[in-house]
Amino acid sequence: MDNKIHILYNENKMKRKQLRVAADIDNVSTPMAEHVLNAINSKYGSNFTIEDITEWYQKLKHGDKNINYTKELFNNYDTPGFLSSASVMPGAKEGIKTLLDRGHEVNFLTGRHSKYMPETKEWAKQIDPDLNVVHAPEGKQHHIKNFDILLDDSPKELYNVGIHGGNPVTYDRPWNRNVKNLSARRVADWKQFTDSVD
Repeated sequence: MDNKIHILYNENKMKRKQLRVAADIDNVSTPMAEHVLNAINSKYGSNFTIEDITEWYQKLKHGDKNINYTKELFNNYDTPGFLSSASVMPGAKEGIKTLLDRGHEVNFLTGRHSKYMPETKEWAKQIDPDLNVVHAPEGKQHHIKNFDILLDDSPKELYNVGIHGGNPVTYDRPWNRNVKNLSARRVADWKQFTDSVD
């Protein structure tokens, strides 16, 4: 690299503010709803898609059955290996690497029950073995003072973080598209998020 270009590159790197980024896990860093729906579809012979999940306590109609999505979700959570077998959200690994390469700090911030933490931490290692997993069962607004920005999909978490002075960003999902009073900036995917962070 030319010395002049190298100096300018380093100066620009030094000028960039180093941010503390918090990213939710479920439906932001891993497509958990799709993972659960795959299990539901396999169990009931249904063909539900992510667009069928428009709220947390979703009732899914399949023939003469009413399937409780939330109940099925936790039944699957309690199945050993289910959480650690979840895939990574498209672009998440690359996005997190980009943020780390830019000198930002990245943490996972999750409200999952403590009993799921060992498997959650094991899952996180596939993205980066050094990423910190912060447990926030009481609500993410209690942790937001430790972060500059939160990427999340939950309307409740986004709203609470916003009113407590945090900087929430909405990861677009069907269940947060028509929520009133949700003013957090919206991104469609990880690339859009990482491109907008600086």
